[in-house]
Amino acid sequence: MASHSIWTQVKVLVYRNYLLKKRRRSETFQELIMPLYFVVLLVILKNFAYKPESNPEIPQGNTTDLFSNQNLVANNTLFYVAPQFAEAELLINTIEGFSPMSPKNLTVTYFNTLLEMETAYKANSVLNPIGIFFPNKSIDDYMLRFPFTSLPSSATYDFSERNCRLGQPCPANLYLTSGFATLQAMIDTAIMQIQNVSVAFPSITVQ
Repeated sequence: MASHSIWTQVKVLVYRNYLLKKRRRSETFQELIMPLYFVVLLVILKNFAYKPESNPEIPQGNTTDLFSNQNLVANNTLFYVAPQFAEAELLINTIEGFSPMSPKNLTVTYFNTLLEMETAYKANSVLNPIGIFFPNKSIDDYMLRFPFTSLPSSATYDFSERNCRLGQPCPANLYLTSGFATLQAMIDTAIMQIQNVSVAFPSITVQ
């Protein structure tokens, strides 16, 4: 009796649900169609969504010394330094002592303020001077000012690293060929030596 009663209740329940679905056809239709709608929508989004570019493997390029001739600051370079103070002069003298890496026939002009240095640069821009500015009048904090044609544009950001190792257009290489990276390494080494840090001149290789 118990088994018969349970099956009877199940049949009645199923028939009841059938009648409800039949009477509420719009709701039944939505229950069937809406899942399909979302599946189709997900497929469309997947096909039209942004797909990240897969770049090829970056090859290993030939290594060169950062302080090789092709990466050094050019000889006869004009340096603008601001402001003028004893540690700044000592720093420049230390850099000049890093022969043969330091530029030959270096001409250094000191200014009291950044404004004076910028004014002089505008008047002599054809000479492509390099500026070193110490905002806090301390060699621990400095800024390098290179001619804008010597460094990559700030708007350039989409060149592949692969190009840099295959000899193809690579704006980042300008940091090497302009002497920017070399000068920065020499300044940092000179600062440590002035502060009595026992450090040898670095050996740096780049690709």
